[in-house]
Amino acid sequence: MRMRLAAWCLLVLGVGMALFAIAIFVAVRSELMEGVHESLIARIRSCELFLEQESLGTDLDAIREEAREYSTGLPAGHRLVVRTPDGAVLFASPAVTADVYEISEHIRVRGHELTIAMDAPLDQVHETLGVLRSALMVRLPLMLAVAIVGGAAIAKRALRPVDEMTADAQAIGMNDLSRRLVVRPTGDELERLGIAWNKMLDRLAVSVQQMKRFTTDAAHELRTPISIIRSTAELALRKDRDAASYRAALSGIQEETVHLTRLVEELMCLARYDAGAPGADREDVFVDEAVRSACDAVKPLAEERGVRLRAQIDEPGWSVQMDRMAFRRLLLILLDNALKFTPANSAVHVRVGRKNDCARIEVHDQGGGIAEEHLNHIFERFYRADGARTSPGFGLGLSIAKAIVDMNNGVIGVEAIDKGSCFFVEIPGSVIAKSPVNA
Repeated sequence: MRMRLAAWCLLVLGVGMALFAIAIFVAVRSELMEGVHESLIARIRSCELFLEQESLGTDLDAIREEAREYSTGLPAGHRLVVRTPDGAVLFASPAVTADVYEISEHIRVRGHELTIAMDAPLDQVHETLGVLRSALMVRLPLMLAVAIVGGAAIAKRALRPVDEMTADAQAIGMNDLSRRLVVRPTGDELERLGIAWNKMLDRLAVSVQQMKRFTTDAAHELRTPISIIRSTAELALRKDRDAASYRAALSGIQEETVHLTRLVEELMCLARYDAGAPGADREDVFVDEAVRSACDAVKPLAEERGVRLRAQIDEPGWSVQMDRMAFRRLLLILLDNALKFTPANSAVHVRVGRKNDCARIEVHDQGGGIAEEHLNHIFERFYRADGARTSPGFGLGLSIAKAIVDMNNGVIGVEAIDKGSCFFVEIPGSVIAKSPVNA
């Protein structure tokens, strides 16, 4: 990068200096030629005055003699030519050099119309321009050499923080993500780059920490049923038993296998959502219909636990674009979570409304509530709060719900209410007319 910066600096500076040199050369040449022109104009005026005042007669011979006398006082290399109206040369001083600058004017002297031409040599002009040209050709490359060395040094100094940040970044390993790049408060693009890298490292550290905790928790959850299955099988095989004992052992193994299968399925579901694979194609899903269907599905469970389930539709016809099965899974997770922590003879209230351009679904339970310190962690994987909301589940249901909502650019959260908690979901949607079949 330093070499590219130095090369670009050389190119830009070289083109700029070349244009500047050309401009200087043209300006000096124009100024010198203008000086020669003004000098010859002044000499023609002087010659006209001299011929008018010094001629002893009015004939052309007298004017010729005065022109000869005037030419003797001209500087070296200058030439005077006087012509009559018919173009005949009345007087002409000898030519000295062919490289001259000539101007001519018509004058009237003692009643005669004449043309005076005055020549001036350009040797001095060419000499001055030659010196200027030589100076520019010699000094410009020297200035460019100095500029390229200086530009390389400046580029090296300017990019030194990049080298330092590169070394700091290379020293950061996956086992130690606590280190950060040293960012100098320069207020320039490098400072903003360093700040952006440090923020990215913060997010990466959080992700790695969550991944480590997720792996540890998953291994712990998997180890328990596997250990139970292995121990039960080993005990059953240790000696001969009757059919009832073998049946009891197999029943325990089957129960733990179901438990293990459910855990594996939820882990695979989270893996699919993390990979951005929702499954089926997106389609228009009517929120009120999906909520009623989910409520009907869990109503037997609610009746079994002695919990009343009520649904309130404030915004019928609201539709969201998402995977129908994923949306149903989201609703079932929220309803199951509410029923799990709502005591008997209480109620779970589901409400469908809108907020701005989003469909808002609220699930109110009448459980023991969630402590303040658990609210920010309730959607983390394998997180289960202590106390009233402790359950035999894996702590993955709300994590799956959050993954579904995040994949559909929605918002999921929980609010503490007077009695229990309120889980809410907001998903972008629109109000569309239902077909007669679905009405």
